[in-house]
Amino acid sequence: MRKRGQQQLQQSPNSIIINQTPRKMAAFGQGPRLTDGATPLPDLDNFLAQLEATKDSTSVILALVENEQVKAALQQLSNCALAAGHLLRREASAKEFFAEERRLHGVVIGGLAESASASATTRAEEDRRQVCELLDVAGVEALPVVYRMGKRQPPPSLLSGSGRAATPRPRLVKVEFATKGMAAEFLRNRGKIATVPTLKHIFMRPSLPPEQLSRRRDLYKEKAEKNGLAENKADPYVVWGPPGGEALIRVSDIKKKK
Repeated sequence: MRKRGQQQLQQSPNSIIINQTPRKMAAFGQGPRLTDGATPLPDLDNFLAQLEATKDSTSVILALVENEQVKAALQQLSNCALAAGHLLRREASAKEFFAEERRLHGVVIGGLAESASASATTRAEEDRRQVCELLDVAGVEALPVVYRMGKRQPPPSLLSGSGRAATPRPRLVKVEFATKGMAAEFLRNRGKIATVPTLKHIFMRPSLPPEQLSRRRDLYKEKAEKNGLAENKADPYVVWGPPGGEALIRVSDIKKKK
């Protein structure tokens, strides 16, 4: 019985399909893994496509297997692989949904002075106080979560030969509201903040998705490269435009638009 089954597998015209199946199935071991939510699942759609592509090959194998127990086990493995792939897709969609919801609750603020206190809680309290001042000016009744983004820079040090202290640029402040409406109201009323002379240097933007943040980084990198050229010193480039729709433009062109 076993010899006859082996001969059928070897002589079958579908042996090419069968011989390719292990290579397709080997990709399953390199399939996507669940992440912490900050990083999207890698190439999940391609993984599911590979699962679906092996269904025909699996059917050919099952038709040639005579042992019913082996056949049932292979069928169960195939079904489990497909079910696992669709569960991964569903979980990835849920993670993307909650990440987007959280993003819509957030506002990013730049220009807020960073406390030099040695106490971590004192620094956090000072950030919260400054944000509350902005909320009062904007007329937004809320007590959001406030924190600095990125790693804290070391204390200022003296520049060699200059005699002046090198003060690091303050980190951006992330403000997360309890509702999307509060975040939207804060952004709508930012014009009120600009009317206060001591707050004119403050800028605000909505929390952006990863792809837009990546594009902003590329624009600022290109700006630095272009403004490093001597011919652009008199009329430098700036990143200009609404969040998500920024572009690299010369200062003189902005004046023309106004």
